[in-house]
Amino acid sequence: RNIGWICILYVVTHSCSSHKEFRFIMPILPLLCCLAGRSIMDIIVTTHDRPPNPSTTTTTTTTTATSTVTTSPRWYDKKKNRSIHHGWGFLVVLLVGNYPQLLFLARFHQRAPIAINRHIVSLILQQPQRINDDTPEPSSSLQGQPQQDAYRIHYLMGCHSTPLYSHLHIPGVAVEAWTLDCSPKCRADPTLQ
Repeated sequence: RNIGWICILYVVTHSCSSHKEFRFIMPILPLLCCLAGRSIMDIIVTTHDRPPNPSTTTTTTTTTATSTVTTSPRWYDKKKNRSIHHGWGFLVVLLVGNYPQLLFLARFHQRAPIAINRHIVSLILQQPQRINDDTPEPSSSLQGQPQQDAYRIHYLMGCHSTPLYSHLHIPGVAVEAWTLDCSPKCRADPTLQ
């Protein structure tokens, strides 16, 4: 219950900010997974662990001892077995129903940002490296060393839609990435560039 309140408070607090991004929810994703797992277990486990109907409990009293005998009518056992079947059936439907979406999202959906960065890196690596031979003094440590090439890449896409520098590390190459500004200040004033 406390985890649920923590998640709600976190979302409400971040909703007050004028700058909203999906990645702000990532810190509470493990907590939400715990809540979802608990709910799924409640569906599966409690459906077949129901206590017997209190009206079926009989008490037998003798002069030496008192004993309580619990009897379950036949309809309860049938209902219990049916509940077990539905609980596991729900889990199977949940897994099988989500597998096509999982396959699509993991293999095809939004793979272009990473693919385009790989393509940019391959284009940069295909360029011949320049050798710095125009250094006036021959004792320079740069003599005969590859000069650091500089490339500017302009992404005209939504902010944080590409992994940028994490995929653009190339030895001997300086890459400057430029992205659109999506800050609240920029969205409030459309004349900003």
